[in-house]
Amino acid sequence: MKKSPLVWPFLAALLLLAGFGSCSRHSATATGNGCISRYLSHTGPLITAGQLDTLDLFFQKNNLPISGLQFQFVYYNNSSSYGTYNGPLYEATTELILNGLRVLPSSMIFTFDSAGALLDSTGGYWGQLPNNDTLSHQSLATLRQLFLNNYKQCVIAGGPVNSTPHQPTAPYQDTCLIAEFVYVDASVQNSSIPSGQQLVKAWLVSSANNPNFPEVTVIDNTGQAIPLKIFLP
Repeated sequence: MKKSPLVWPFLAALLLLAGFGSCSRHSATATGNGCISRYLSHTGPLITAGQLDTLDLFFQKNNLPISGLQFQFVYYNNSSSYGTYNGPLYEATTELILNGLRVLPSSMIFTFDSAGALLDSTGGYWGQLPNNDTLSHQSLATLRQLFLNNYKQCVIAGGPVNSTPHQPTAPYQDTCLIAEFVYVDASVQNSSIPSGQQLVKAWLVSSANNPNFPEVTVIDNTGQAIPLKIFLP
């Protein structure tokens, strides 16, 4: 995979959003959960109706299942090459949705020629599918406390100059949080679990104003909290 030259500017923007020097207050108030709400992400297609119609034809032509895929981006290049093929190229980026929940990570790219023939597909999740049980076991109040107990262990490190790791220091006790219920790879729980074979239900907990960083993943059935750690190339 090619590394983007924009990684370091992205890091700078991310750190600014994260608010390392100050707490981002939220005007909303809540009772019983200390100001935290469940976030429901959009699971439908994020592309135009015309693009969706085109990709629907391409997927049918190649006998590819379309169910459970959220189409996020479409890239078109009218003059490109891919292996031995030269000509217009379509690339569709998708994310997997199972039982109404996002699967992370599950980004997959499908590449088609101008006639809709599949040239390649990369990424995705190919392991065991979860059952249809989407009941949760963690209360919002518990998720908030787990975030407050663990967010300072989140870290961004690396980059072109291998800079000093950045960790959040701002107080989040008076900040409103959001929690999204998702599936994550079971390997995030510990290194002894093989990746890409099993999914577990989890919560992504972050600030309502700055959801990118810091972020704490909470495994739903155990309450294990996993602070986000980003290591840039």
